[in-house]
Amino acid sequence: MLHLFAHNPHSEGAAELAQALGIRRIRHEGSRYVGNANKHVINWGSSRDLPEAVARANVLNPSQRVAAVSNKKRFFELCEGTDIRVPDWTDDGRTAAEWYAEGKKVVGRRVLNGHSGEGIVIFNRENHRGPLDMERLPLYTVYVPKKMEYRVHFAFGRVIDVQRKVRDPNREPTTWDVRSHQNGFIFVRNGVEDAMPTDVLTQAQRTIERCGLDFGAIDIIYNESRDQAYVLEVNTAPGLTGQTIQSYADAFRHLV
Repeated sequence: MLHLFAHNPHSEGAAELAQALGIRRIRHEGSRYVGNANKHVINWGSSRDLPEAVARANVLNPSQRVAAVSNKKRFFELCEGTDIRVPDWTDDGRTAAEWYAEGKKVVGRRVLNGHSGEGIVIFNRENHRGPLDMERLPLYTVYVPKKMEYRVHFAFGRVIDVQRKVRDPNREPTTWDVRSHQNGFIFVRNGVEDAMPTDVLTQAQRTIERCGLDFGAIDIIYNESRDQAYVLEVNTAPGLTGQTIQSYADAFRHLV
């Protein structure tokens, strides 16, 4: 038996997935659900301790593993000493200021658990932001120029779907540095996997093995001149539309 518990009870992605699977979502309050070892629960993005009744079941994506990747700094720490390629990062404002002085573009994060570009600050010579050490942000990374940005969806150790971010033809992008929906970008999937650089898939597979999650979506950028992919983050409650919903539903059905 399969149920779903979402970090946000109003999550549209969770609702769409539950509908595609024909399963019920577990309420945060007033739930009568009682888990046991013979039941499965899809944990859709909750990094907090799950309700005791839910925790008794076989939880797909345990909350402690979700917490380890949901926090951007903790995720980079998880990648240290591995062959997962991530941008240079630091939590030291003085180091970030040195990067800025060297002429590098620096990405600051005010929010470590944000999504869709929440809390991102770009420091470069064009916008004259600085000095960095005055900001006292919890995380800084060196900006990596990118030609393409991908989202690689996985479940149970294998890639199940791939999307690429492109400019929304109906909107003018507000910036190309942070390619979020709010800034004028959308995901496409048709033909993306066939043209995807090899290193994107390589980095995705390494991340899958390292993070220990049952499922998720990895955001990866690709620098063409270096022919290298860089992992930015892992999403445990990614937005779902169209075929991607079906890809996740098929993966969960196969497991159960």
